[in-house]
Amino acid sequence: MKNKEEELEALARSQRFDIIGISETWWDEFCDWSALLDGYRLFRTDRQSRRSKGVAMYVIEGLECMEVTAGNGTVENLWVKIKWQTNNADVIVEVYYRPSSQDDHANELFFEELRDTSKSTALVLMGDLNLPEINWEHYTTDTTQAIRFLKNWMTILWNRF
Repeated sequence: MKNKEEELEALARSQRFDIIGISETWWDEFCDWSALLDGYRLFRTDRQSRRSKGVAMYVIEGLECMEVTAGNGTVENLWVKIKWQTNNADVIVEVYYRPSSQDDHANELFFEELRDTSKSTALVLMGDLNLPEINWEHYTTDTTQAIRFLKNWMTILWNRF
């Protein structure tokens, strides 16, 4: 992420997105540039205690929002609850990074957090699932771990509608 600072700032200025999610930030306490963007509130989770990537979310100023605590820190994600002014409804937005080496136990923790945190409100999920073996257009795969992941994913989606 450090080498993308100028690109991120230019994109944020020109597009004025309401929400910007970033996975694999690699930020830590020694981050050598200001991660703040004018006009945005920053939420971030840095992984300093283990070799990991980190996630961040920028929410445009003016949107009422707050970070939501979920899980025990095993899953690399960040949850923010946003109250939209137009319909006064809450939306949970998650930025998620799934390392390609993540095991089934961590996958299950992710789905548990997803079910618990979003059960009573709208959900937006963004990030990197690191599952190239899944054909997301047709929801198919051949690997055992990806099949389990996809089954949980489809169960959660099905139960939301």
